[in-house]
Amino acid sequence: MAPIKKIRSERGDAILRKADYFAGIPLAFVGAIYRKLASFTPPDDIREIGLFCPGAIGDLVLLSALIDGLLKKLPGARAELIVTKSNADCAELIPGVSARAFDIRRPARIIAHMASKKYDLLFDACQWARIGAIVSAFSGARRTIGFVTKGQARGWGYDYPVIHRDDRHEIENFLALGRALWPELNGQPRLSIKAAGDGEKIIVCHAFPAPGRGRPLKLWPGDNWAEFVRMALEAGYDAALTGSGEDAETAEKFILKYFPREKRVYSVAGKWSFAELARNLTRSSGLVSVNTGIMHLGAALGIPVIGLHGPTNPLRWGPVGPKTAALLPDRGRNAYLNLGFEYPRGAKNNMGGIRPGVVFATLLRLIAAN
Repeated sequence: MAPIKKIRSERGDAILRKADYFAGIPLAFVGAIYRKLASFTPPDDIREIGLFCPGAIGDLVLLSALIDGLLKKLPGARAELIVTKSNADCAELIPGVSARAFDIRRPARIIAHMASKKYDLLFDACQWARIGAIVSAFSGARRTIGFVTKGQARGWGYDYPVIHRDDRHEIENFLALGRALWPELNGQPRLSIKAAGDGEKIIVCHAFPAPGRGRPLKLWPGDNWAEFVRMALEAGYDAALTGSGEDAETAEKFILKYFPREKRVYSVAGKWSFAELARNLTRSSGLVSVNTGIMHLGAALGIPVIGLHGPTNPLRWGPVGPKTAALLPDRGRNAYLNLGFEYPRGAKNNMGGIRPGVVFATLLRLIAAN
């Protein structure tokens, strides 16, 4: 398996976002009109289900709760995930579904594939991107379900429009898509990982947010990471730094600066595939991560997870699992992100206000409860 070269969400791409806004809104409107005129027949028996979730690893992990609920509700149905290159590796870890990956820049190919599948139900998991509304409208699916998100001009054409709320966790928003048809539907994020052997006293440290405008505001300072790692070493834990190939050089520089002769601190950035990362997380004592898809991955695997939040709102995007905690800085303006791009003018990185001692003490409590 190839190592992770990038951990990237297409929604962080400024060009794609502009195209989605300027071209996507009118196309979504046209698609809504087409959808209304086409008058697709409701399915009597649901056999084929499609789920569209482009770009983000974290969204896909959280969407697995809806998949879990659907498969329990419709055990005889076939479910297919339509993803993109950025989260295709994660799709392979979700049990009970097949997956197809496409280039997000070629929506016509996505639509053509959907039309060939003739889904009875198509769930669009895009929260704000208009690409989801467009492909849903032209998919040929007999019934479509998707979000109506305030200010995003994308919810006109769904057969079952669902209000995307900013006062609950995104898992609950995803489950609401299924509850539009089955109000009692419930599920949990679920991944299928082969056992990697006995556990080890290793704390995995994921310091690198996905590239994009907000990346500098989500970084925990190097001095804070170093202080935390020293506490871990003194308590008998090793520290493994994870990341993509793009993060490898930064991880090595951190080690050379703070731990030049310490063999128990090492980088695996760019060395593990996504599946290897998941398996090795299951062997670790815990994960400390800035707000990324890797944080949600660890939470879904059931290991102790500390989520380091600054701009991101834990209510909306915190780690969810039996052994998780979300921490915010003790100063400045924080927790203002809902959809992921609502950065106020003059926003500052306040992440230094998350104290290493608090992080380590909280992690020890989660490990002790393991």
